[in-house]
Amino acid sequence: MKTKHKNLIPLIAFFVFSSMMAVAQIPCLEIFNRRSGNIFFNDEDVQLEIKGTNFPQGTPILLKLKLTDFNNETVKDKSISLRPTEIKNKKFVKPISLASLPNGFYILKVVAETIDEKHLASTYVRLGVITRRPYTTEITRSPFAIDTALSWYCLTEEELENAARLIKMAGISCVRDRLSWNDVEPSPGKFYWEEYDRTANAFHNAGLEISQVFHDLPPWADTAPPGEKERRRYPPKDMKYLYDFMYSMVSHFKGRVQYWEIWNEYDSPTFFVGGAEQYARMLKTAYTAAKKADPSCRVLIGSRSFATGKVACPWVKQGYLIAEGEPYVERVFQHGVCEFFDIYNMHFYGPAEGVISFIERSKKLLNKYHCPRKPIWITEMGKTALAELPDIVAKEEQEQAAFIPKAYAVALNNGVERLFFFLFPAFTEHGKSNWGIFANTKKGWIPKPAYVAFANLTDRLKGYRPCGRLALPNSDVWAYKFRAQHKEVIIIWAHQEKIISLSLPAESARVIDIMGKAKIYPLQHPPNIKPKPAHCEVRLELNTIPVFVEFIPGESPADTQ
Repeated sequence: MKTKHKNLIPLIAFFVFSSMMAVAQIPCLEIFNRRSGNIFFNDEDVQLEIKGTNFPQGTPILLKLKLTDFNNETVKDKSISLRPTEIKNKKFVKPISLASLPNGFYILKVVAETIDEKHLASTYVRLGVITRRPYTTEITRSPFAIDTALSWYCLTEEELENAARLIKMAGISCVRDRLSWNDVEPSPGKFYWEEYDRTANAFHNAGLEISQVFHDLPPWADTAPPGEKERRRYPPKDMKYLYDFMYSMVSHFKGRVQYWEIWNEYDSPTFFVGGAEQYARMLKTAYTAAKKADPSCRVLIGSRSFATGKVACPWVKQGYLIAEGEPYVERVFQHGVCEFFDIYNMHFYGPAEGVISFIERSKKLLNKYHCPRKPIWITEMGKTALAELPDIVAKEEQEQAAFIPKAYAVALNNGVERLFFFLFPAFTEHGKSNWGIFANTKKGWIPKPAYVAFANLTDRLKGYRPCGRLALPNSDVWAYKFRAQHKEVIIIWAHQEKIISLSLPAESARVIDIMGKAKIYPLQHPPNIKPKPAHCEVRLELNTIPVFVEFIPGESPADTQ
């Protein structure tokens, strides 16, 4: 048997080598561009390069280009002939221009064929086109923020800088990042800040505010019982350890990190198993140390995950029920924590409209314990999409993109000061929850449609303030109004497909989709009235994907509820 096996080895090696050679000869296409993140502006030509390897020489090649949009509709469809002289050593590089494109998300597919339509190779690339805005590294403040967790992704400085620039380009002003106490202080008094410095520097240099959260302890400081694997969830054995760490950390990042969040989802045993009194002591200790190190910093109470109660939503069949937790939060506030945080902090996952009742519960809690003037932030609220990036816009991606304007419209109009969308980079949780609006691949950052939707939202609402929900006869139609000095915009959607007429106090209006593309709708004025009054009816075809209705009002707008 040993002899027979030895005789088989050369034969197996031959077949493996032959297979490798065959694979090496298969024609291959790639699309390159010099733009980080494949994000372009609507006032420039989209310039790309198609690179081919292992292509037959001496025969003309046809490159078929098809550009599709967010709705998977064809935008451009053309063919480019490749002369035999353009293929050298079985390779070619073909520059192409898609000209300037309107705002939107696009997928370019390229197929290479011989003249007799024999398929050789194919590939695709995902692109985003957004409005150019002045890029400045000055710190600005807005409601638009995003969770990143980039310190935990082991990225290069170039990758971090590109990510920070892409975030800033989208009109986002603040990022949330995560820090591990165990990583930076594995033994008492010995700090290793390097990895977190790199991320903080990239964000700070891009002009972004930073909100930093930690939710773990090093083994030398925790109260975990022997044999416990998840030691990070336990409170410290001595509050002096926490005080010293917080003081050192805030001192180190002073001038770069503006906000400090004391624990992630402290009301969930997934992250914290200490008692309410222990968390209250931790918050008071951390707040005192942070303010001594940097009096200008602002401290967030640990994010509340609402790990209790059932809040049913009339447009879904099932409510949301998690284990007991509400009495725990009450007990934390009963220990007098109101003077030891600057910003109230909550998380929410579910339909965007469902956040309203959770915001109201938070307001009641703050009022009950006499701290009603605290700003309310949502530091996590998001929707999943896909782990792999397909050559079409999947329904899940469309839903994720639609979630962003809905979430901000609902939250900002119900008293939330700042909302952090979860998440910027691709992240798979529990093997099935695929978060993120950008994928970090070997070819760099690749966008999902949600990024373009985010950039369009910040562009549409820049300088606007929330003015409440429109009072409409259709209960399943959601419409929220924002107002600037001389303009108004309404974000509107429905839970089912329907057509409605929206009465506007204006001579005209324009409707823009979530990708930033203007749609033309017929505007109807009341008949037999001359001259035409400053009033029009806009007919809208609504569904679960919101649209923006922009207009300059001629009189007081419709009442809101």
